[in-house]
Amino acid sequence: MENPIPITIIGGFLGSGKTTLLNKLLTHNLGLRAAILVNDYGEVNIDKQLITNRTDEDIIDLPNGCICCTLARGLVEVIEKIVMDPNPPDRIIIESSGLSSPSQIKNLLDLPNLQTQVSIESVITLVDVKNIRRVARAVMFVEDQLQSADILIINKTDLVDETELNDVVKWVSEIAPGTPQIQTQYADVPIKVISGTFDVNPSKAPDHVSNNTNGSHQLGEYLSWTYESTAVLSWNKVEDLFAAMPDSIYRVKGFLYLSQHPDNKCTLQVVNQHIELDCNQTWLGEDPKNQLVFIGNPDSNVDRFIQRFDTCVVEI
Repeated sequence: MENPIPITIIGGFLGSGKTTLLNKLLTHNLGLRAAILVNDYGEVNIDKQLITNRTDEDIIDLPNGCICCTLARGLVEVIEKIVMDPNPPDRIIIESSGLSSPSQIKNLLDLPNLQTQVSIESVITLVDVKNIRRVARAVMFVEDQLQSADILIINKTDLVDETELNDVVKWVSEIAPGTPQIQTQYADVPIKVISGTFDVNPSKAPDHVSNNTNGSHQLGEYLSWTYESTAVLSWNKVEDLFAAMPDSIYRVKGFLYLSQHPDNKCTLQVVNQHIELDCNQTWLGEDPKNQLVFIGNPDSNVDRFIQRFDTCVVEI
């Protein structure tokens, strides 16, 4: 390949805003054809469903000349497939899992047969300003996520006051000195940051399913649990349940079938005590159901927590 395909890696811990950033990207016309690779932990790939205008195929067409692929078959294999395509994309954008570091992806792609095919242009790490300090005390690789970045997106600034924001910015700057930072809400950053035209310093780049079931999936230091149910839930009861969620559960995301919005597919995002619910979608022919993924440490007692969803069931 005469000109290697540039790669942008989007990283950040669970709930930092990576998928929100990707969805913003998909609403803009970049004037190029981009391959978007999504990686997610858990038995249910919620991130893939959160991406706008998806289909059920492995590689799918998206708005504005984008394609999407989940990393079910391994990152290197997917990259090799993309670069061998007769019509390869202009750019590859990888959303790394919140439980990995972008540096791991860089190491995976450091193969002789790929070095002339692709080049890692930039690493963008999102920071959940509300929760990053708490998470970093429990998760060792969070600092590596910060240090791997060419650009740091200090996200969710609307959730903290100025003092807390300044404290986090100072702390992040001590961990990743000299790395450019952008402060924002809802991952609303200039699209040129993703499209590769942002001026960064290249020298900084361092190396349940019946009516009510649940399951768990081992992830080394972490576990992911799935909850699926066709029962109708009360949002008031669900909200009270999450208000008492253990700190050892880092992240919850997925979809809810709620009595308050029975015709709408409600998207739920939970990070620590911060809860976001969006009921603007319809089911579009899907059978309504609840579908959640929980990620936490092995001592989280999520099975017991999931059982409490039975108390949220109502009739409509």
